[in-house]
Amino acid sequence: MTRLKTAPSKLSASIVAGILLGALASCSTTTSRDVAESAVETFHSQFNAGSYGAIELSAAPEFKTRAGGAKAYLQKVRDIMGTVISSHGGPGSVQSMADGVQVHLVYVTNFVNGQAPETFVFRVKDNRASLVFYEVGAKGLTEN
Repeated sequence: MTRLKTAPSKLSASIVAGILLGALASCSTTTSRDVAESAVETFHSQFNAGSYGAIELSAAPEFKTRAGGAKAYLQKVRDIMGTVISSHGGPGSVQSMADGVQVHLVYVTNFVNGQAPETFVFRVKDNRASLVFYEVGAKGLTEN
């Protein structure tokens, strides 16, 4: 009879532990997305100020070695689209990776010269976001 009493206790403890781990994981996911969304705000401020070096400095190596140059692409975006007036976050995804959490965000952004979607990919580790990829989906700016 003791065996029947301990088995449900162990099962209950396992269920509680699973729920707690799931809750912690979802908090981590939310936090990583929040960190990345905050990084988008910082990016827009730096972009509007023409501080491309500051953007590049905090970016991941993948962004820094972008074909054609990261700074050149940012300047091209600004030349064609102008500065950011406002942006609204849309769909996104969060994925745990070996080197941190990868957060993919899509924004609909109003620039001085029109509206276009912006795609951001950040690597978040230790509550710091590093820009891995950035693209504006407007004619003359997409890589494809």
